[in-house]
Amino acid sequence: PEGKIAKEDLIWVVKSDESKQCEGQGTALEQAKQEAEASGIKVYDIKKSDDQMMHIQVCGASTGSMNALQISKSDLKKAEAIGFKEQKL
Repeated sequence: PEGKIAKEDLIWVVKSDESKQCEGQGTALEQAKQEAEASGIKVYDIKKSDDQMMHIQVCGASTGSMNALQISKSDLKKAEAIGFKEQKL
């Protein structure tokens, strides 16, 4: 059917939300989704993730929090152009 995409054609891409410890929230998930859609990327799902690394516990240090978007493999180059990278979630 038109508009359907096979699960195996979907990938997750991530980008830091730039949040810092003791400084509140970084870039909101919805904002990351809007940025992707403005670049012509269809977003199928969104969620918070992390960079799976240890982080020093000090105000101003990165939290490692990431915005994750599920997109079609065919949109990977567009996503990379705006700073996202593919990650297995």
